[in-house]
Amino acid sequence: MTNKAKILIIDDEDVICKGCKQTLEKDAFEVDYAKNGLVGLAKLHDKAYDIVLIDLMMPQIKGMDVLESVKKYDPDIVKIIITGYATEQVITEALEKGAYDYLAKPFSANELREIIQRALQARKNNHPQLASQI
Repeated sequence: MTNKAKILIIDDEDVICKGCKQTLEKDAFEVDYAKNGLVGLAKLHDKAYDIVLIDLMMPQIKGMDVLESVKKYDPDIVKIIITGYATEQVITEALEKGAYDYLAKPFSANELREIIQRALQARKNNHPQLASQI
């Protein structure tokens, strides 16, 4: 029996958090969200996630710092950047720091679903032992 994939959204925009949660729960994922990076990192200590979506521009702690902390905490979590500032330089830096991919805001529900499916497949390909868990 397989478990639902667990996804954490870390974004200070309520509409992004709720919209992503609603879309992904329709696809039978287990979804949590945090309104800032500090709360998001605390949630990582309480629960194991398969994918984390991280906004780059947040108060208290910036998304790049969250990205690096997630990578140190659990390098197997697939990290996806969501940003309204998707410049080539920003995306390159995020990828170098361990992001799997990115979504430029605004994005559609279909774009979100597609990137999540690719991320899950990459996680399974990189870690075959996890295939039965997600």
